[in-house]
Amino acid sequence: MEQLKLDRRRRALGDTVKSDGRNRFEAVTDEATDTFLEKNADYGNSFEMDLDDYDSVFPFLYESTKKLRRVKSLNKPGVVARVKESIRDNIMDIVVYGIMAIMWLDKKEEGK
Repeated sequence: MEQLKLDRRRRALGDTVKSDGRNRFEAVTDEATDTFLEKNADYGNSFEMDLDDYDSVFPFLYESTKKLRRVKSLNKPGVVARVKESIRDNIMDIVVYGIMAIMWLDKKEEGK
């Protein structure tokens, strides 16, 4: 799994002359899929349960706000994270939360 993630990351970061925007976009969304699967394996489907409990996208707003605050903190000059966590990691988490919120909205719409 780690090698697959590394290969996808390399593809996402590939030379812009050799790699068009669509390939890079697909590489990042493939990585988002991996992140989604790994976190759901570790934490279960707690985010979707939160969406169900609130019956709104509030959990997406809450989690994204926490991640954005972390990005803001990491972006300050001279700040070094004490845990292995990058700005990119936090943005990827926001992307995954956003996709999960869209999946939840679509599922809710299908149920009407």
